[in-house]
Amino acid sequence: MPGMRRGVLCREYGSFSHGNGEIAIGTLCPEALDELKRFYEALDPDTVRRRFLAPVKEFDWYVEQLASRDSVVVVAVLRGRGGERVVGSAEAVATGEPGTVEAGIVVERSYRRMGIGKRLAVALYLELLRRGYRRVRAYVHPDNTPALRLAERLGFRRVPGEPGVVALELELS
Repeated sequence: MPGMRRGVLCREYGSFSHGNGEIAIGTLCPEALDELKRFYEALDPDTVRRRFLAPVKEFDWYVEQLASRDSVVVVAVLRGRGGERVVGSAEAVATGEPGTVEAGIVVERSYRRMGIGKRLAVALYLELLRRGYRRVRAYVHPDNTPALRLAERLGFRRVPGEPGVVALELELS
């Protein structure tokens, strides 16, 4: 059973050792949205372009959207001597179509290739199922090979979409 915790995470889904600390995966507490904004602002421009499909520089609009809409945010948090810091995020926002969300995942460059993206995805899907969602859509930049490989391993299938973007869909069960 996932544990409850105070701080950045409201519901923790698991953790693993990393260097002098640990990385915990769980749902972001609403009062910690500023931590998510700081995470986005610290991402390099190429990572931002791949995640948001555009060269975004201001993230207030997105964080406000996550706070005001039916959304789920799961984060990877580095815990160490300096406290907690978000190093990865998976968000899902209701599309308006019953049981369907649009999702995205991003991991800070220096924390990639550790399985964080997959752990974020699994925790997000568990949380979405818990909240009654059954379909996940994602839109990936065509040159984002790691994201496309992860989506394939998770069972996403390609669906028709906009030119210049790979549209993906997954039925949760």
